[in-house]
Amino acid sequence: VNCLVGFDIRIGKNVMMGPDVVILGENHKIDRTDIPMIDQGHADRQPVTIKDDLWIGARTIILPGVTVGTGVVIGAGAVVTKNVNDFDIVAGNPARVIRNRKDGVVKSS
Repeated sequence: VNCLVGFDIRIGKNVMMGPDVVILGENHKIDRTDIPMIDQGHADRQPVTIKDDLWIGARTIILPGVTVGTGVVIGAGAVVTKNVNDFDIVAGNPARVIRNRKDGVVKSS
């Protein structure tokens, strides 16, 4: 419900998404300081890949260029800025690995 899925997004099978999820495949340019940011256009698109059998919690934001592995769980409100390995559980802003669903190893903070 009320999700935004941007350009160049690949979504696999059996992917659950909570409400208000945002997946972005592009961003604004901000390099120049001599002209307003609004006039700089967009940076090159960076595809996002969402693999199979995963759960994306409510109000998660996934940024351009990220790959989310198979079997992942993303906690509600997470901001995913980096690739997520298969079966990892991630949460937070920026999203950090909490543990892996397969090996059960809890990650230290």
